[in-house]
Amino acid sequence: MRLEAFILIESARGKAISKEQAIALMRKNCSQALYGYTRGNILYRGVNHNMDEYISYSPVGIRKSRNTQNYYTLLMDNSARWKDYPKRSKSFICSSSFAFAAGFGDVYSVWPYNGAKVGVAPARDLWQSFYDSLHGNSLNGFNHTLGQMLKMSGASFNDTNVTSLIKAMNTLDDKLRKGEIDFNDMVRKLDIGMTWITNSYKNNYHLYEVIDKILDPKTNGFKVVKVGQKYEDGGDSRECWTDSPCIFVRRAAKSSNKDMISPTEDILKELGYGL
Repeated sequence: MRLEAFILIESARGKAISKEQAIALMRKNCSQALYGYTRGNILYRGVNHNMDEYISYSPVGIRKSRNTQNYYTLLMDNSARWKDYPKRSKSFICSSSFAFAAGFGDVYSVWPYNGAKVGVAPARDLWQSFYDSLHGNSLNGFNHTLGQMLKMSGASFNDTNVTSLIKAMNTLDDKLRKGEIDFNDMVRKLDIGMTWITNSYKNNYHLYEVIDKILDPKTNGFKVVKVGQKYEDGGDSRECWTDSPCIFVRRAAKSSNKDMISPTEDILKELGYGL
């Protein structure tokens, strides 16, 4: 299980607010998310090392992939196939499942502002969402393999600049076409994730086009919805992301102690909703 999707709340992006401020902001900005809650559609995020009960949280700067290279984030952010989705690099990564979020820390309920778009993966984790198109490999394996291939090109590149990444892909294409790199020899040197390369890239040396098709959101079962609309299908948890400002409220579950009430229970009661 990866931690990239549930990174800590950074002080530069989140600001602790009072209950009264949270109520005012949610009344003004979160009616669609609150309506979605009445339909069973709610977002959660597991957070460690934070005790603030109410947080106003805005996407600021660029979020890099954690515990892996940033290649897939760069490619998704800059592909025309993903143009209708929130940018991964500017989004909060959440879950439609309280139980899954709880595996990453204390659970916050997440309330995006009205008009927010929410990207929804076909699995509980983005890393598991391309198994078919990657022939059983995860995104982590894809990242590792792609990095190895691009190093063989001899071109300089990094995981924060998509232009350098595409340039290195084109260099590798060119060297394979000219015979300066032998395809079978290249495959033998790769540690993992060879199947998608041998099935899709051999004799079709247009690596960017191959990868762009592999990561296609439509063929992989992704969707983009408005805040408050249905995130899950059939009760299965989904990874979700949004680049909207949000209100985070701590301890999203109903307390098992009848004499205690969680901040989420409390604020929903104040807003005229039950938990």
